[in-house]
Amino acid sequence: MIRHSFLLILLTALSIAGTTSTAAAWESFGPPLTLSQRVAQSDTVVFGECLNSVEPATKGGVRDGRFRILHVAKTSEAIEKGKIVVAAGVGNWKVGEHAMLTLFKKQSEDFWKVSLVISRACFDYALAAPNPEQDAEKRAPYFLRHLNPITDKGVAQLDGLTKLTSLYLGETKVTDVGLKSLAKMTKLQKLWLNGTAVSDAAIPLLAGLKSLRELHVEKSQLSAAGVLELRKRLPTCEILDGR
Repeated sequence: MIRHSFLLILLTALSIAGTTSTAAAWESFGPPLTLSQRVAQSDTVVFGECLNSVEPATKGGVRDGRFRILHVAKTSEAIEKGKIVVAAGVGNWKVGEHAMLTLFKKQSEDFWKVSLVISRACFDYALAAPNPEQDAEKRAPYFLRHLNPITDKGVAQLDGLTKLTSLYLGETKVTDVGLKSLAKMTKLQKLWLNGTAVSDAAIPLLAGLKSLRELHVEKSQLSAAGVLELRKRLPTCEILDGR
């Protein structure tokens, strides 16, 4: 039941309101997409290490934090690695904790804001993530690389979603058996099966998806003859096999 919930959360996160474009998956890890939004919306983003927390300028206020910049991701200022900065009102941070910090200006003064405690791996993940304003189908391949492998059981959870128009299953553990769950998706226009174990045995099912206009089967188990057969059966579909 928990895995099913994760699947529905991902479907909701990657779908654009009012469309039927989506992706299938199980559990995820790493920072949420909102981190990518913060990076996109900030002029200066750095990764820093807490040196210590200090007493605030005003009595009774929340303690400030001193951070050493370890990596500068983006900036419009003269900010270099190693610089010590003070973030106001961060509370009691532990020495050695890492954070993503953003800079904003108020009346010509610099103010550093600590977004959250974050590992370097998660920081790099957020930086590399596609722009949140891109279409879901363009973001899906990136995020799916950070998910546990999708199997035939995962695809089975999509049974009944007959209005899907775009589905990314590339680089997953989906097989010919799992594709049976797509039989009712008669409105599917784009399908990614690259890097999967899908073989010639799936040709009859794929050929039945008459609305397909784009099919990716690069590095799958489909033979050259199988691809030719699919092109005959789906003449209006662009089939990309990497050959």
